[in-house]
Amino acid sequence: MINAAVCTLRLVLGVAAAVAASPSASASESAHTSAAPPPFSNEFPWSRVPTMAQSSLPGIFTRKGMSGTGRDDDKVLRFYAENYALVVPGNPQPGKPGCLEPKIKDFADRVVSFNPNATVLVYMANNMHHGALVPPGERPDSHYLCGLDLFKKEWIATMDNGSYVTDGRGKKYTHNLSNPECRKWWLATVSNKTLGENVRGVFADNGLDTGRTYKGVSTARGAALLRGQQALLEEVRASGTYVIFNGIRCVPSGGAAGCGERDDFDALDSLLPHASAGYFEPWLGSMFRNATTGVLNAAATAHALHKMINVSRAQPSKGITFKCGPGPCMGYIAGQSLGCTWPFTNGSTNVPNEANGSPQTAAALRDAASKLITFPLACFLCAAGPRWHLDYTWGYTTNDFVPGEPGTHALPGQPNLQSYAPDNWHPALLRPPGTPLGECSTKDNRTFTREWSGVSVRLSVTDETATLTWKDSEAAGSSST
Repeated sequence: MINAAVCTLRLVLGVAAAVAASPSASASESAHTSAAPPPFSNEFPWSRVPTMAQSSLPGIFTRKGMSGTGRDDDKVLRFYAENYALVVPGNPQPGKPGCLEPKIKDFADRVVSFNPNATVLVYMANNMHHGALVPPGERPDSHYLCGLDLFKKEWIATMDNGSYVTDGRGKKYTHNLSNPECRKWWLATVSNKTLGENVRGVFADNGLDTGRTYKGVSTARGAALLRGQQALLEEVRASGTYVIFNGIRCVPSGGAAGCGERDDFDALDSLLPHASAGYFEPWLGSMFRNATTGVLNAAATAHALHKMINVSRAQPSKGITFKCGPGPCMGYIAGQSLGCTWPFTNGSTNVPNEANGSPQTAAALRDAASKLITFPLACFLCAAGPRWHLDYTWGYTTNDFVPGEPGTHALPGQPNLQSYAPDNWHPALLRPPGTPLGECSTKDNRTFTREWSGVSVRLSVTDETATLTWKDSEAAGSSST
């Protein structure tokens, strides 16, 4: 029965009450020993910046020279647990036989043992395919959940001419969520009882879109797809499960090829009311920039900030996560990869950028990540509502999120794998913003300011600079970029 299966993934009221009652750690505590604010009690004041780790790309154990059996070191999972409010685990063995549910359960159980308030989300995309649906010569999707083998071919979304829907990036096999049976299968897959009670939500990736971005889909068919997506989000939330969708990517007037005047912000009206939160991927990425120079487009950035400020005001009970990084190479437009992972994935190349220096080594990536957090963090604090999160890294794998061992910079348990996260992580994320004293404002649409009880925020979209003036007595001062 689907209802019984869904109940295995519910957020129990007793857990929510315990989360809401739990005290937050002070900014003076070590990043390795303090717990991040959980998403279900993210009310102001904030004692530190709420963070998210969307580390769902193939895991570290697939890389040449790595050791281990696909199980992260305890130090890695403790860092996740104590420094990220939301964690999406990756797949340690993509393309290999066997289901991921036991590995995800092990990950979630161990993370929650280090921090009972940590929230682990299972990854599910709207274009995942396995079994008979995998064309000859193509590798199965790396996020291998048992239920994916039960997907039926008649549940693939089709265009008006009967061929399979293809989105703007050439992805096929989109799930037709306007079909109630397809939605039941989707829910059952992410509610498999083998995931255990410590998986408390879903990260709904790719394809949860407004429908109008699919090539060859009529208005009527796109509207039906959208209604199905809305129904799915409502059904997930009705089970008591936290669900964050990924479908906000492009902003108009950006310089990147392939984005043009497309505006994903209609998802804030069409999808966010039905979900717990939305994922903006990537904030300040290639669609905000000139594709040749990497220079920030001030008009596009101001437009995006206004949209974010408005949604914070209009939908205060909803969350938004900013996925951003230390430079403009975040993005999947015009052949660029989703993140500036090193070496670059999908044969992509970095956008020229004087600010981040186009780093190519692990040491340079750590240095740039440390230096360039201020502007993305200022944008986040400019717009943030009480249930928002910041996901600031180079990419989507474990060593983007977790610092290395002192001296070697290697990820704990993996002496051959360098971390791209700064050794001391990001001290600014441990400082207390407090409570906003008003909305973010601007007089010229170029300089934006917002006052919090714990920090003064000022940023310029003209030259991509920002200043954060912290007010906490233990470590008062400013950071700029």
